[in-house]
Amino acid sequence: MRRLAVRGPSAYWILDNGTVRTCVIATCAATLVTIATGYPKAGVPSGIAVDATHVYWTVNLNSTVFRAAPTAAAPVEAFWQVTPGSYPYGIGVDATNVYWTTQAPDQVRSCPANGPPCGDASVLLASSPVGFTRPLAMNDTQVFWLSGDRNDDAGAVFAVNKDGGAAVALRYDTPGPRGIAVHGNAAFVTSWLEPTGGAEGIVFRIGTTSTELARNQPKPSSIAVDDDNVYWANLDDGTIRRCAIAGCNSKETIFAVIKGTPESIAVDDNAVYVADTLNGKIIRIAK
Repeated sequence: MRRLAVRGPSAYWILDNGTVRTCVIATCAATLVTIATGYPKAGVPSGIAVDATHVYWTVNLNSTVFRAAPTAAAPVEAFWQVTPGSYPYGIGVDATNVYWTTQAPDQVRSCPANGPPCGDASVLLASSPVGFTRPLAMNDTQVFWLSGDRNDDAGAVFAVNKDGGAAVALRYDTPGPRGIAVHGNAAFVTSWLEPTGGAEGIVFRIGTTSTELARNQPKPSSIAVDDDNVYWANLDDGTIRRCAIAGCNSKETIFAVIKGTPESIAVDDNAVYVADTLNGKIIRIAK
């Protein structure tokens, strides 16, 4: 299990071999559908996004954004593909456009969601000032992203308007950035390293100012947010932790413990969903 998304009554996820699946959450065993089957040299998927008509996913080693309808054995389109490698990573979609990050060069790009595959006709929204441009999240007007490798002291958080412009630095000094989620105008970010050089992770809320929500986290990775709380997965101890979006005085709670590797998480109104890569499971935890 590599990446996970939830939309309406259904969950969508990607396996390491590029297989894409979905099911209706309430009846998953009976409604499981394989949208796309993994194939040789498919590469490891990096991001997934879903709108009313399609599932989109990135395979960075193939320099491709794929698209397919959420039905069994749907035709898979190369929605965007360039040569040489551009390494697309994070991806999101709204009612109008698909948005994704690339790492060669480090950019944020977009393309109309309901049109034909865009090939080289995608729009450059912004160039990232820092390398390793990876996870992406959005609100109604902006795209947010992280730049920096997991052991990179120069990690940072940026945003750009959806109609393009210069990248706005929301926070530098975010070493080892791993996951990002957005609620309103605030970004919620996990960082593997401390700004002072320590080896414990930190969770930030980044709005007009930056606030530490939690520290001493054992490799915090994927993160998700709802109207009340922010949830994140810690890879080293399998914990899913929770903090109020306004802050919890650095006293986050352990929401659940996964006896595996919680690689990706998502939330809806009723539950938190976890992709456990070690055991090959999607886990649903009622709020």
